[in-house]
Amino acid sequence: MKEIMEKKIANIFLTSIESDKKELFKNKFILGIHEKTILTKILKSNIKSIHAWGFIPSEKNLKIWQNLNINDWVLFYFDGRYSYASKIIQKEKSEQLATKIFGKTNHNRNLIVLFSKIFKIKKGFQKTNSEMGLETTIPEIHKINMIQAKEISVRKIIEKFGSIESYLEIIAPKITHKDISDIIPSSMKKEPKRIKSITLRRIRDTKKSIDLKKVYSNKCQICNYSFPDYVESGYSEVHHVWPMADNGDDDFDNMLVLCPNHHTEFDYGVIQFSQNTQKIEDIKGKIIGTVSFKKGHELNKKNIEFHNERVRKIFES
Repeated sequence: MKEIMEKKIANIFLTSIESDKKELFKNKFILGIHEKTILTKILKSNIKSIHAWGFIPSEKNLKIWQNLNINDWVLFYFDGRYSYASKIIQKEKSEQLATKIFGKTNHNRNLIVLFSKIFKIKKGFQKTNSEMGLETTIPEIHKINMIQAKEISVRKIIEKFGSIESYLEIIAPKITHKDISDIIPSSMKKEPKRIKSITLRRIRDTKKSIDLKKVYSNKCQICNYSFPDYVESGYSEVHHVWPMADNGDDDFDNMLVLCPNHHTEFDYGVIQFSQNTQKIEDIKGKIIGTVSFKKGHELNKKNIEFHNERVRKIFES
């Protein structure tokens, strides 16, 4: 009998950007490389831009760099936290290529790692290191340019969150041509008044939401959309048909996997269930879509009735 091999998971590597290399990091990793002469030399595919970073070939760096594989993740410590994450598409060891990408003064960063997409993340230094199975006492500006997360820790993360993407809460980086402060009205720039308040709320079981998203492959149950161009693993939200804030149940028979648009329409009560519970209609009774259900998942009738009654009250008030 053939031995059943355990499924290989992606590795996670962590690195910090030296203070004197911040501008280089911004230009070559965050903004990316678009020069055709470099792209055609590196890649055989038709990717129009790549993001690159290079490491000095110390003994420790070389040993870790050799363990890097396609689709492994790298987390970058930058400006006080792990701020960026990306999946590896290729690696090269070449001083000539390092010179082309990073310039003559950085030709020694010849352990090159290439990425097609980058994601902005917000992960604290010490907590993330702990979750990766690393020493929490690692100084913020650690001497090792690269470090690898413990495989058992990565497996625990995937078991808990469903995927590395979910753990990182990745969002696609937005390209802006103006600093956000330029477009905020001056009245909004004032320091808002602060008040102290105590809020009591019910804590939802995030594992249930993650599990249901996996059942539907992060695709909306109404329109089947999952933001594939922006989030590699797809993106969806779980809606509680009878809101938990109104004492609704945190159970699968009260949950739908939706895109942000349909989620918002449910929240604002501008769509409701028709008498055929798989049909969705607007407030005038016009059928606008159908809810698809996987085997074993259905809504409890009481939750459907609560939502429709809430919609009626909203538009009668």
